Amino acid sequence: MNQVEILKPPIQSESDKKQYRLIKLPNGLKALLIHKPENTSADGSENESLSSAALKVGVGSFDDPQNIGGLAHFLEHMLFMGSEKYPGDGEYNEFINSNGGDNNAMTGDEDTLYYFEVSEKAFPEALDRFAQQFISPLLLRDSINREREAVDSEFRMSINNDLKRLMAFFKTFISDSHPGSYFDYGSLDTLKNNISDDDLYNALCDLFTKYVADAMRLCVQSKRSLDELQNIVVEKFSHLKSGTIISKPEMSLSEIVKPKFYTNMYFVKPKIEAQTLILSWYLNSSLKHYKAKPFDYIGEILRNRGDGGFIKYLKDKKLILHSQTQEISTSVYTHLSINIQLTDLGLQHVDLVLKEVFSYLLMMKETTIEEHERLFNEYKAESEVNFRYVQENDPSLNTTNTVTNLMLYDDADILRASDVYLEFDSKVILDYIDKLNERKFNITILANEHESFNKKEKYFGVEFDEIDFPEKYQRLWNERTLNPEFFLEKPNPYKATNFEIYENVEESPKYPVKIYESDIYEVWHKLDDHFKSPHGHVCIHLASPKLMNSAYNFLLLSFFTNFATSKIVEKFSSAFNAGLNIQIKKTQTGLHVAFKGYNEKLHLLIDSVIKEITKLIEEVDEEKFEMVKDQIKKSHRTMLQSSITLSNELIPKVLQHNFWLIYEKYKIIDNVKLEDIQKFSTKFFRHMKVQVLVQGNITKAQSLDIFKELENNLTCEPLEGEYELKPRGYQLPKGKSVLRMKSLMLNDENSATIVYVQSKKETIRDRCLLKLLEKMLDVKAFEQLRSKEQLGYRVGADVLVKGGVLGFSIYVSSQESKHHYSKVLKRIEVFFNETAPKIIEELADDEFEKLKDARMKLLTAQDLDLEAEVTKNWSEIYRHSYMFDKNELSTKVTKNLTRTDLKDFFESLTSPENLKKLIVQVVGCSENCITTETQEKGRELNLEYIAEKLSDDENIITDIELFRSSLFLYPSGTIEIE
Repeated sequence: MNQVEILKPPIQSESDKKQYRLIKLPNGLKALLIHKPENTSADGSENESLSSAALKVGVGSFDDPQNIGGLAHFLEHMLFMGSEKYPGDGEYNEFINSNGGDNNAMTGDEDTLYYFEVSEKAFPEALDRFAQQFISPLLLRDSINREREAVDSEFRMSINNDLKRLMAFFKTFISDSHPGSYFDYGSLDTLKNNISDDDLYNALCDLFTKYVADAMRLCVQSKRSLDELQNIVVEKFSHLKSGTIISKPEMSLSEIVKPKFYTNMYFVKPKIEAQTLILSWYLNSSLKHYKAKPFDYIGEILRNRGDGGFIKYLKDKKLILHSQTQEISTSVYTHLSINIQLTDLGLQHVDLVLKEVFSYLLMMKETTIEEHERLFNEYKAESEVNFRYVQENDPSLNTTNTVTNLMLYDDADILRASDVYLEFDSKVILDYIDKLNERKFNITILANEHESFNKKEKYFGVEFDEIDFPEKYQRLWNERTLNPEFFLEKPNPYKATNFEIYENVEESPKYPVKIYESDIYEVWHKLDDHFKSPHGHVCIHLASPKLMNSAYNFLLLSFFTNFATSKIVEKFSSAFNAGLNIQIKKTQTGLHVAFKGYNEKLHLLIDSVIKEITKLIEEVDEEKFEMVKDQIKKSHRTMLQSSITLSNELIPKVLQHNFWLIYEKYKIIDNVKLEDIQKFSTKFFRHMKVQVLVQGNITKAQSLDIFKELENNLTCEPLEGEYELKPRGYQLPKGKSVLRMKSLMLNDENSATIVYVQSKKETIRDRCLLKLLEKMLDVKAFEQLRSKEQLGYRVGADVLVKGGVLGFSIYVSSQESKHHYSKVLKRIEVFFNETAPKIIEELADDEFEKLKDARMKLLTAQDLDLEAEVTKNWSEIYRHSYMFDKNELSTKVTKNLTRTDLKDFFESLTSPENLKKLIVQVVGCSENCITTETQEKGRELNLEYIAEKLSDDENIITDIELFRSSLFLYPSGTIEIE
């Protein structure tokens, strides 16, 4: 076959306006070409979206040699290190970023995914650079020496993540001869210390020989025609080598899974506070049964949070907080797990929890096939509606999802199989349910409360204990009976049936229009006239800023939000299943409540939810309160022990008025009383400022009806006295202010460094200049500090707006055992003070114009879906700036900027007479600070400042409140153009 074969195109949604062509190149590469017509905005102007490509190769961690764990992951890193045609180290990343794009890759068990998105103009050259990585990568030995440090840093950043640790633990149940048991991350131990450089290089080259076109799938999306795309793909990828896909030896499930998986029970020690009961199964792979979606169906039943489900039943008994069901499938096996977060009472009575879960599994087995088919068909109908009115995805998300589907599904089903229930197969579904009802599952408890953990997993150091499967649990299984409280979900009352699209009889406004205003309310509305889908969004902000003036009150709001979310998720689970969504979260001044989904019954949901929220606190008893209190304390403790989280919080703590650290709230959780929350709730709903945005397929009249119901349910009064609805920021003193603290997680070598330079109150012009700096210096910082100097895996640049004040930062996450925090800071300072000015000085005019062009394309890109447009509009309303045309204004300002403007701005920002710098470092432990188990267990968390200066010009902060007390506090205000 010497010609390109054009295959039958996949089935697509009737609302999907893209065009598709599926082709197969002579070398065996199968590619899906996607032509996305150019977006046209309401005013008739065209808006350019990014183009994207994704390639997936059927080579992954299962292809690692047993003695070189992480080799496939290492190869993924190495392919970015230059090709024969484009030999520059980091040249690919720089090209993508300088043309307004982004790129990444990830290694799975059986495949590896590579993708990028970039401006339309640069797409052909970007695709050529992309293809050359797979045709003729350099794989230089010098790059090998550097990049394995990056792989090791990535591993070390994950070593304290309990989710990753559990995945490593469950690998120990796979036969040592099966690659599912191998260490897949890679580290210096596997890629350097226990292998010679020659052997590693040869193994890397051998693994790359499996990168053949026959094992690859490609997806590209662009505004170019299908014929153009076909010509480009054929030109760029025809030189990919073809070859035979080597099949792996087949093993049965009984050969793969060690018997101890189900003959024993396990106790695993967490790195952070956790009390989780895990039931898990290794089952035959479900991938070939994708049309029946057995684990999607089973997962929905296991995740039922409403009536009939075990989750609500056990929550009502105060035994559990929540439950999650996860499924990971390979071509060989499926690992299914039910992860149940226990209360203290539940941890003391695991038998009671297991009894009900066992009963629930029995209910699934005993339910008639007719009832299973009824529920399956309900899910099927909902999935078909969702597919019919599918929302547009981000280009890179679209290509990565689709290229994955190319690997898994029949050609006709590429676009729908991941989301649509295609056919009810009673034999397949009942067979898997029967397998769940065999006593071949594992029970593991993740908790500190166990006598001893006398075993250790090799790579992550997971500590665990192993005992015979308890006889009492075996009896519970043997003697289980049906609980009449358990049943499959009933027919869904929120299921949409009317999908009429409303047309605007008048000229459609480009932005939301205020349709009502009073001392309490402001209501905005925009009828969608662009996406024309039967979806609606209603965003509500309940602000009571005078109450948000202390960490304690903010903590009380956290409790209230927790109660509300739990209640809403439980009571309105059927609404979630019908494609509706409710979000409740706290803000700096109050409560954000948002609704989205099919608009037909959205108003009914809003009315019911608001009624529940306003009377919610009356239903909370002391026992429920204590349970949530314990949950919040544990979650706060968990978040605190991340050096990245703490460093990211310390920046706004210094810069923003009325910002409260997680640590500050954690330290006073024990003081919270139910009575305090009740009083707070009463005060909160008594005086408020309420903002509302109704947007989508909802008319103005319907919007006013929604508002009237909201007004009737809230019955609040206006805010009294003086109050601030906008955040306010502090002006840093001139010079170098340094805030340095020890990490709150012991035995953690991960450090985080942020070097922040403050500008001034936000203006459109300054923000545009900073965004250009960010785009340019982000990739340069990555190239210098990460790729060349290997300071850490996570490196980048950010524009920060804190309290309405602009700033710019460079951040690095590192490990103390590799680079002392003083060295990391020194190298960032060198980059800031020497490298960055040189980059800006040497920036050619054409490169600057390309930088501006990439930024303007992002600003003028049409929103991909209704939700993206709503998010942008709501941000302007919530922030009280109402600058809906900010992107258009920013585009005009950016267009007129010169290279001299950028140079002068950076010099002004960093000149000694103007410099206002804040350095934040959260420092992990070095090898000599490892503590014993008794020192770690039950210890109190206390912030520990590091007062030592690294240079004479450092102004060390050892008391944040004292430091802020002398700073100028900017007044709140609107964003100016200049």
